[in-house]
Amino acid sequence: MHIPPSGSDLFRLREIMHIYGNIDSLPEMLLKMSENAAPLTIPYYKLLDSLGSDRYLTAVTVFIVYANFFYAVYKATLKYAISIQGFAFIIFWSMSTAVYGATIDNIRTTLAISFITVAVCREFIEKKSFMSCTPFYLIAMLTHIFSFGAVILRIIYFAFEKSANSNKRNQKLLLLFVIVLAAMAFSQNSVILTIFIEKVNGYIYSESPYFYIWEVVVGVIEALIIVYFLYFAYKNRLFFKQEYNLINYLIILFSATVAGCVLLVLSYTFFYRMSLLVCMIAPPLAVAIISRSEIMNKELNYNLLYILSASMLFVSMLRGSLCSLKFFLS
Repeated sequence: MHIPPSGSDLFRLREIMHIYGNIDSLPEMLLKMSENAAPLTIPYYKLLDSLGSDRYLTAVTVFIVYANFFYAVYKATLKYAISIQGFAFIIFWSMSTAVYGATIDNIRTTLAISFITVAVCREFIEKKSFMSCTPFYLIAMLTHIFSFGAVILRIIYFAFEKSANSNKRNQKLLLLFVIVLAAMAFSQNSVILTIFIEKVNGYIYSESPYFYIWEVVVGVIEALIIVYFLYFAYKNRLFFKQEYNLINYLIILFSATVAGCVLLVLSYTFFYRMSLLVCMIAPPLAVAIISRSEIMNKELNYNLLYILSASMLFVSMLRGSLCSLKFFLS
């Protein structure tokens, strides 16, 4: 059993889980939810606390996160067939990132991002409508305050992205969705919006900001892998102009990667969470890129990709933290 140090997020979240586990009535729970910027975490903590062991907090969260993540990868491989070599790299790369350690220690961040990953996959890989994906975006927004900002940016891009079918009905549905989000943000004394703004200001203007160089190294290596994939796709024209879903996916992933690196100047926390986001949403698009490269006989530099992925694994093991492959190798 992983025992967190007393100052870690996981230690604090276990204490919070026990507090919410003592809620006795539905009205009390609804009141607590209305006062919280991540209301869905309250019934989640209540349910896990009722199971009677602290272990379930991490075990169930890891299961949900990786179930969502591998759902996205699985759907991508169904849509875009790839070789065993390509699939092996996707697994090695995905399991060498910092996502596992973040899931163990942070719980809410990766839990929320995993639902964004499902939504993104449904939108751009399965070609589902944006509105059909809103339940997953809403779950993410109500699980961690970081996802609130990420989803708002996704909605803004949705209003301007290229599409083969931009009819007025979708525009009206989008307007309705924005109104619902605005009402949610400004209801209950603007709890979500207020805390979101406070968090942003706190991270930017903190007098003693947290900074961990090894996480920055892992994040930069991850960014290099993603940039290589995106550059390879652009250079070899792997996607057709009419494939708006993949082009929009590429633009979103590139924007998120660059934004994460730029935000490091303002706050390590912004960079860290953006790194986790791109870690989880990148592999499904990489599957599509690998598939097209194999069809068009364009060779990826797997030696470089494996070296970069192994470097992430090495850094993670060297710093004594947790990562997926280290968990299975130890």
